[in-house]
Amino acid sequence: MGNRSKATAGTSGTTANAEGKFSLISDEKLIALYQNLLKCSVGVRPSAMSNGALRGHEAAVVGLAIDLGPGDVVCFQEHGVHPGAPGGATIQNLLLAQAPGRRGSSRAVKSKPNPRSNGTATASGEPFVHTAIGTALAHKTKKNGKIAVVFSSAHSPNGLREAVEIASVHGLPMIFVQQSNGKVTANGTKPKPAKDSTKPEIPWFPEMTVDSNDLVAVYRVANEAISRARLGRGPTVIECLPLHLSGPGNGNGRHASDPISNMEHYLRAKGLFDPKIKRDTRSEPQKP
Repeated sequence: MGNRSKATAGTSGTTANAEGKFSLISDEKLIALYQNLLKCSVGVRPSAMSNGALRGHEAAVVGLAIDLGPGDVVCFQEHGVHPGAPGGATIQNLLLAQAPGRRGSSRAVKSKPNPRSNGTATASGEPFVHTAIGTALAHKTKKNGKIAVVFSSAHSPNGLREAVEIASVHGLPMIFVQQSNGKVTANGTKPKPAKDSTKPEIPWFPEMTVDSNDLVAVYRVANEAISRARLGRGPTVIECLPLHLSGPGNGNGRHASDPISNMEHYLRAKGLFDPKIKRDTRSEPQKP
């Protein structure tokens, strides 16, 4: 899709920023990530997840949304546009929005014009993405440091191509998350389609591949992408793929394809795991 900087972050949970420095995550943030992962996976509103956009992509949603706040927006390609919330409450709001009878909340965010759209939606989910693009364009004009995060459908791998091109050309503060169920190797490689020489090159943007079952790795990549967008440096594409690894798994007899198990293993290694956190989170009362 253009001139891209490619990198892969996976099971080690480490990734470097543009200056080669590794970002640090506080113990409090690690616990908050784990708690929100539990809520999304087996937690406070399991019924809200049965048919919603979050099911199967909990680590990606938690890692990208936990640091979003007022003015930011989260767009699911076929499930609406949702506003960020203060105090780290964005994930809880997304859970509530996915509850039965409340699907889609694009009305909560005022629609903005698409810089290249003729006003006609040509594919399912495009109106929501166009709203996110328009919101990001307004944020860039105001220079307010707010961003838009767009999650694409796993069954629509090329659904974001036009949106990424628009965001790149206009330098919009956006993050595009391509969620895929495809198989790749441990180094993140996979077959790539042949380059279309008839399409013009678009401005440079970074593209990161991350293990969709590794919440720490997702958060590190997301943190860099969010910082870049807030600083006005344009969009980032994050491709979340399940990295299939060989070996004994994460040390407790389970393969590293379970984000909760991976996160618990990571917390144990840092001396932070407490079973009480899991019990308390699972027993947390549902919010209206």
